[in-house]
Amino acid sequence: MDEKLLPLKRDEIKNSLDEARFISGFGFFLSWIGEIIQKFFVARNGHQRCLVPQFSV
Repeated sequence: MDEKLLPLKRDEIKNSLDEARFISGFGFFLSWIGEIIQKFFVARNGHQRCLVPQFSV
């Protein structure tokens, strides 16, 4: 492998790792927010409620 390409490859790998870490962190954050919203709805309505909007025809 060419020596000049090594730092570039290392940066690319680090960037993709940071991206993956950000995406998984963001996903965790979203699921955490979703849990809080569900708990709020359960506490307010007294029963489990589906958060997916259901359209009645």
